[in-house]
Amino acid sequence: MKEKNIFFLLNEVCSTVGSIFFLLMTVICVAQVIARYCFHSAMAWPEEASRFLFIWLSYLGVAYSTYSRDHLKVDIIFSVVNRKVKNILLISGEIVTLVFMLFLAYYGIVMLEIVVESEETALSLPVPLWIIWFSIPFTFILSGIYCMNNIYNYIYKKEN
Repeated sequence: MKEKNIFFLLNEVCSTVGSIFFLLMTVICVAQVIARYCFHSAMAWPEEASRFLFIWLSYLGVAYSTYSRDHLKVDIIFSVVNRKVKNILLISGEIVTLVFMLFLAYYGIVMLEIVVESEETALSLPVPLWIIWFSIPFTFILSGIYCMNNIYNYIYKKEN
């Protein structure tokens, strides 16, 4: 188990916020179904609200899985190589992931700037769209930080 440090606490916040978003999304969708099928009156905002919550939830999941090292990898290779090769593969994978996260964060910031300048709001909610687009650079920068922490731990703390 990882020690409780700032990264652990930040990941717990992401996990808690993601859980709250999931719960809200579920409640909103159930309310919409009840309104539509029981009262024959659909509301306009629940579809958009649940979509925005799902977007944030998905990107928070990326950061969460990066911290916990649960992202996609081929585990069978690790069972047939020695510890040194395993460490090299893990560090290489984290470096590739870090480069990818930083690439996505950069272009997320570029897109966020465009959305901020446009001053658009959601169609049925009084929410500026930049709040939704902010999820992209935020979570990929956070994931990049987690990757750097994982690389540090692989090198200096010999975690596998």
